[in-house]
Amino acid sequence: MTTAMQASPIPLDIKKVVTFIYYPTNLSNAVPDGTGFLVGLNSAKDTNRIFPYLVTAKHVLRPSINAWLPLIFLRLNCLDGTSDMVLVPLLTSGPIKNVFIHDDPTVDIAVVPVAPNRKIHDFLLLPTEFITSEADFKNLEIHEGSDVFFTGMFVQHLGEKRNTPITRFGKVALMTDEKIDGVFGKTDLYLMEANAYGGNSGSPVFFQIGMEREGGFVFGGPRFKLAGVMSGSYPDIEFIKTLSVSTNQYVTPNLGISGVVPAYKLKEILFSKELQSFRGE
Repeated sequence: MTTAMQASPIPLDIKKVVTFIYYPTNLSNAVPDGTGFLVGLNSAKDTNRIFPYLVTAKHVLRPSINAWLPLIFLRLNCLDGTSDMVLVPLLTSGPIKNVFIHDDPTVDIAVVPVAPNRKIHDFLLLPTEFITSEADFKNLEIHEGSDVFFTGMFVQHLGEKRNTPITRFGKVALMTDEKIDGVFGKTDLYLMEANAYGGNSGSPVFFQIGMEREGGFVFGGPRFKLAGVMSGSYPDIEFIKTLSVSTNQYVTPNLGISGVVPAYKLKEILFSKELQSFRGE
């Protein structure tokens, strides 16, 4: 039976926190790499100041265990209906370091300070109060079967003039206190019953919470809170045999299960001593 909550559309403004990330070849032939989203953190010293950050999956910026990308392009939508490619150097060490990760090397999240231009770019910053904490999981009664959705890059249609993020819906499939195999080894993940595919890594994943519960991103109707960061999907292996060769070959179809890094891991990075020091707070 479909309920009113399940049938409710998402607020379109949520897509304004999403940006597309491109590989750093050059501006003329940069290739799509993954999804990122923008978070705004209020200054502890100046109530009028907000620190903007790009959040994405760490493996989007670090395609191999020993190598980070030297730079990326962010494709940001513009107020005039077009889009803009913004160059972002990636510095993982030194006095001007701008890539921040979790102390736990298995956590697949990276945070990069950015500065979109409000006079040019059409974007929103996701406030940190909408990031789910560990306590929220209990208080909001989040468990297997809870509604979730994510919005991110659809490589088959990026958008000719501007980013056109796609949205996919699903359910929480598994929440456990055990470590689960992830991109960088066994780590804290929860699993979502919703297909993810190339380009979705780094997408924001949201809980869709009924009005009977407390807190959240209120847009009239269901409420939304950031559940976590899309890390990737789980493939199956199916062996195939052809008559023309003697060895088995295989394909890896998507199981329809995606791994999501819990949002409280993002909070731990944003409020880490290292990033607080970078902000001068």
